[in-house]
Amino acid sequence: MHRSAVACAQYSITYARESPSPATVAAAQAWLERTQTTFAPYARGSYQNYIDPTLPNWAEAYYGSNLHRLRRVKAAHDPDDVFHFAQSIPLPD
Repeated sequence: MHRSAVACAQYSITYARESPSPATVAAAQAWLERTQTTFAPYARGSYQNYIDPTLPNWAEAYYGSNLHRLRRVKAAHDPDDVFHFAQSIPLPD
């Protein structure tokens, strides 16, 4: 039962009607950074489908050895980066 509760917790979100204040954003970011620092000795890399763009070389951490192949596919099928979003494959340099 605990496993189901944890798995569902990530989808239990209430969206605000307004954008949060800069102070609220800063407080949330500080909390996240403290949490990441606390867990750093016990975890590395990234969690599937939750890219952390603050990770050094986040694309390599997320896509691993597939990154170079995926970049070639991206360049061939989306050279103008039309399908760009936070988790999209970056174009080759």
